[in-house]
Amino acid sequence: MKNTLLTLLLCFTLLLAGCTSPEQLSDWEPNGVTIETEFVDDFTLTTSENTPWTFSEEAKNTTVVVAFLFTNCIDICPIVTHNMKWVQSQLTSEEKNATTFLTVTVDPWRDNVSTLHDWKTGTNSNWTHLTVTILRR
Repeated sequence: MKNTLLTLLLCFTLLLAGCTSPEQLSDWEPNGVTIETEFVDDFTLTTSENTPWTFSEEAKNTTVVVAFLFTNCIDICPIVTHNMKWVQSQLTSEEKNATTFLTVTVDPWRDNVSTLHDWKTGTNSNWTHLTVTILRR
């Protein structure tokens, strides 16, 4: 009985913690730092459709959203892809046209063109997926 009461009290306390808020929520400001504009050197990678993709041509004058992942990842990578799909779904048509979404593999040894294509179609992610060609000896 004592353990049950203690457990209920603990659960009730945890539930109440989520119901409290600061008195002046309008005075709240996010923490963080402003990221200054960064310029990226031009590069060319290979798409999941086995075509070259050059940064200066494809992403010129757009905001670039990049997910670095690998297709053999079974925990966070599908979640990152799902979150990118959600972000993309929240944009207006004008915002979508001004934004370039990319997935770049961090495991090009396994994530070749066909593997990335399978990932792209399997996750229903309609943006560009990029890899490099690894020359094997």
